[in-house]
Order: sequence, then C-alpha cells, then structure tokens
Amino acid sequence: MNKLLNIAIASLTFGATAANAVVTISVEAPGVEQSTQTLMAPVMATFNALTPGIQSAISLTAGGTVATIDTVNVLGADRYGGAGGTGRYAAVLSGKTTTITFSGSPASYFGFYASAIDAGSTVTVFSGSTQVYTHSLPLVPIVAGNFGNPDAPFTGQNSFQGYAFFNVNSSTPITSVVFSQAATGGNFEFDNLTITGMNTIPAVPEPASWALMVTGFAMIGFSIRRRTSYAAA
Repeated sequence: MNKLLNIAIASLTFGATAANAVVTISVEAPGVEQSTQTLMAPVMATFNALTPGIQSAISLTAGGTVATIDTVNVLGADRYGGAGGTGRYAAVLSGKTTTITFSGSPASYFGFYASAIDAGSTVTVFSGSTQVYTHSLPLVPIVAGNFGNPDAPFTGQNSFQGYAFFNVNSSTPITSVVFSQAATGGNFEFDNLTITGMNTIPAVPEPASWALMVTGFAMIGFSIRRRTSYAAA
C-alpha cells in the first residue's frame, strides 16, 4: 500500500519572468515521522543535541546544500511535539517566523514532522526572490490516524490536532523556506527537518490516488489550541 497521501499540487506562474514551478506536497502515513521517499544522501536535523531555549544559526549540510535555520525555540518532548516522544523539537512562536536558507547547491526537496498543528501554521517556499508556493498546514485533509500524539508517553493526547510528516518537492530550485505562525495563541512545532541536494520530483499522481484523500476533517483548519505561548528563554 502506498505510504504517501498526495495532498496538494500547484503549477504557478509569477511575474514577468514567467517562471513555472511545480511543487508537490505529500503527507506520510499515520505514525510515520520521517520521509519514506527515495532521497539522495538526506540529512535530518532532530534538535536533540541543542540546549532548550531560543537558538540561532543552526546549520546542516547534505550533498553540497547547506541549510541554515535563523531562529527557533527549542523545547523538550511533550504532548505538543518531539518525534518518538523523546529528545527535543523546534517551535515557531505565535506571531513569529523562522527562515531556512539554502546555500551552496540549491535544494529541490525538504521534509519536516509537524506536530500539534494549529490554525495559522504556514509554509512558504522561495526560489530566489520569487515565492513559488505557500501552504497552510491545518487546511490539508489528514486521515483520522494522524490526529493525536502518536508517541508514548503522550499517546492520544491532543486528539483534535494533526501530527504528520510532510514531504515538499519542487521542480524549481528551493533557496529558502519560511515557517510562520499567525498570532493565534498557538505555535508551529516541527522536528526531523530533512534536506537533500537536487532530488527528482515525484510524478503527478493518477486521479485514482486522490481517492486516498480524506476530506472529513476540514474542521481542523479552524481549531486553535487555547494555550499560552512558550516564553522565550
């Protein structure tokens, strides 16, 4: 059975350059917290070795591509995040943004595990100064098994929120990605950030594959976790 549910495909044209970009986003099966795609020499950032609190200029390298994360809040595993239920994860605080910049060789793929997904969590992809795609995570259809924390000792907590690994492939070189969280009172929690160099973009799914999409959970796009934002350390 296909482990990926294809959830969004866009072909966009921007500005006078008429640069066409095809961006394909897919979400892994419930409980899968890293990519199952065939990737060229992927590198994954887990944040486990970082000290909790605000961290800046975090770097990782894969196949000549260097990804630099400007600023995130690092937190210990809890019901809101932390792949595997252990270690640490990153969070973009309410009303803030985190920019991931790719230098050296450009990237055509990045992936990340998003947890306790809130309304207002948005991913925006750039190629140079051109925005090639933007995607609001809570508005995607996620199967029932993606709701609630999948990891012990927090299994089943936050049953109204999505936990899923997202793969983002682009036909145009990716130079930066912005994770942003609207000022809604929630945060954009992520972990297992994965990058490669230029990777082959997956084929556009056949129409039959859209039957795998589950649309009965659109309400998550309007659910906002009422909790106090993490204080900056």
